[in-house]
Order: sequence, then C-alpha cells, then structure tokens
Amino acid sequence: MVLGHGAPKGNKNCQGNAGGGAPSRNTNAVKTGEYQTLWMDALTSEEAEILDRINLDPIQQADEEIRLFTWREREMMHRIRNVQEGLTE
Repeated sequence: MVLGHGAPKGNKNCQGNAGGGAPSRNTNAVKTGEYQTLWMDALTSEEAEILDRINLDPIQQADEEIRLFTWREREMMHRIRNVQEGLTE
C-alpha cells in the first residue's frame, strides 16, 4: 500500500499561511544567544567596539578556551557533588 504525502484532501490546517517561515533575520528562536547569527551591519557602535577588542591570536584564544572549559568542568563537578550529597542525607 502506497500512501500519499501531505495532508488529506479538504484539510484546512494551514489555510491562510502565505507559505513560509519567519522573515529574514528574525530573532524569534533566540533564547540564550549562543547560536545567534551576528549581522555586522546591525551592530550598535558599542557592540562593534567590543567585537573589535577581541584578541584574534590563536594561542591566546586557545588559552581562553582552556580556562573556560576548566571553569565549566569545575562548576559541573560542584553541582554533581551537591546532588550526590543531597542523595545521602
């Protein structure tokens, strides 16, 4: 038996939809900003200054990443320890 794709005939679930998603450059799905696209022409002057101050040296960036991951690991281990201590009380 072969089934067709899509909604059955007469279905009106999407009636009135112009046929698409959100407009270009929308920020509907931005929650934390970690995956947000940066549009250089949309930055404020303050944001552009901050971006210009970022050190592009690969060694410096690797060092900062190691520090950040080490800090995150420490925080995760701290949370795990707190949960484990809470389970034994």
